[in-house]
Amino acid sequence: GNNDLWIDRIEIIPLKKRKISRLEYEAEELLSLTGYQIDDAKAWNGKTRYAQSGRDKRGIMVYGPYESLPDGTYEVEFWLRCQPIQKDQPDKKVAAIEVTANVGRKILAKKVLLSKDFLPGQDYQKYPLIFEVSDKTSDLEFRVHFLAQGDLWADRIILKPSP
Repeated sequence: GNNDLWIDRIEIIPLKKRKISRLEYEAEELLSLTGYQIDDAKAWNGKTRYAQSGRDKRGIMVYGPYESLPDGTYEVEFWLRCQPIQKDQPDKKVAAIEVTANVGRKILAKKVLLSKDFLPGQDYQKYPLIFEVSDKTSDLEFRVHFLAQGDLWADRIILKPSP
């Protein structure tokens, strides 16, 4: 409208002083090179990123958000589920999770997930990674790699400062 607006001040908080209590990302809202978004009643918000073995190609099914954080130690939780669970092949590599920086050029933490890492029951499970950020890291990505060895669902990613 035609109202007056008065601004007393604008404060810019330097990144080093910014406090992170918790950040949550829905996997289906991040970028993807394989898989697609589907409805899933077991997912946090009823939607998930899904890649199907035999149909979708191997690749990064979730990546982003290119976040910059203050120096410190952080924990990121990837909430995933996988099917089928290969009882006769417990060491089959089905997924990989990682935290990268500097537009993927630096890996800060990575873990390969095996069939035996997924419990039966088809509920989402938490897979945490701990990583450190210094003033030389920027553009953080949280990645979920689909290895095409079983159907994979990625629900959400939760970032929090490590205790």
